[in-house]
Amino acid sequence: GSITFALERCPNVVILDDLDVLAPADPKKWFQAAPTAFHTVTATLMTYAIVLYSPNDKAECKPTATIPFNSIAQILDDGDTWTLRLNGTSSEWKFRVGLDNMSREAMHDRWLKALCRTTKRPVLVEASPSQFQHCLCSR
Repeated sequence: GSITFALERCPNVVILDDLDVLAPADPKKWFQAAPTAFHTVTATLMTYAIVLYSPNDKAECKPTATIPFNSIAQILDDGDTWTLRLNGTSSEWKFRVGLDNMSREAMHDRWLKALCRTTKRPVLVEASPSQFQHCLCSR
């Protein structure tokens, strides 16, 4: 006998990739001299949220963090990283494509376009240091 597998696209998944992420600092550690480092996670852009999985949590099929779209105040792009600023807090999530990824720029643009279309929010692009200008989804 034989076994046949059919792959089908999950309707709630928009895009899925391994990305480097810098999570918001724990408020209890704001005044500690802790190094800030990006960590590689599997990021899944769903139709309602961004779901992140660390390698350990991915192995156990449980999300590490979920960022609902209604919690996102702004999406900022500085060309290397993009930042999600959250509503009503100073918290922000920073994302970037891995530095060793050969198609880094294309993947960066693909994620921003997908974020813009899915969240229905504009991406603000850095025009000069710390100055962002409104940019539509047509990047």
